[in-house]
Amino acid sequence: IPVTISQLSRDLTESATLRLNKIASQMRDAGQPVIHLGGGEPKSKAPMEYLPIFLKLQGAPCLVVGGGAVAARKVGLLRKAGACVTVVAPNLNLQLTEWASCQQITHRKKTFSPSDLDGQQLAIAATDQAETNALVASTARGLGIPVNVADQPELCSFIFPAVIDRSPIVAAVSSGGASPILARLLRD
Repeated sequence: IPVTISQLSRDLTESATLRLNKIASQMRDAGQPVIHLGGGEPKSKAPMEYLPIFLKLQGAPCLVVGGGAVAARKVGLLRKAGACVTVVAPNLNLQLTEWASCQQITHRKKTFSPSDLDGQQLAIAATDQAETNALVASTARGLGIPVNVADQPELCSFIFPAVIDRSPIVAAVSSGGASPILARLLRD
């Protein structure tokens, strides 16, 4: 069912609308661009750094490099979208170990090599090693594979927005990587 922004706005509770207006005001006060969603002319003509899209990943092979908490969060999102996730890491945290033992993800117990990207449709680097993250990013970009590097938006070809999931309506909020905390506050 197509839903317009104005319909979505009407469905927001009064307190949520007040919160959105307060955050928008704070952003304007801080000199950050604010896009007006309520009809009429937008308040900012600043170009978008990222195109907001939703990817269909059901059954798609996706690679996550890293075995810690950040990698586990990214894997959780990919699994929720129905992706076939492969994790490359010498060691896994408890959550990733559980998913691997239940065969809900594939684990390659090793460090990353460029050939790990063969056949992948999306890549995420979530290690604590800058060189590895940069190698994942440059290799993926060279292969035309969308890549996200946790906490390093300058290396990303896509970013993860804050997601509001009230299925069947799903909304995403992003600051383009500039202020992820603000995006999460807006989501909550």
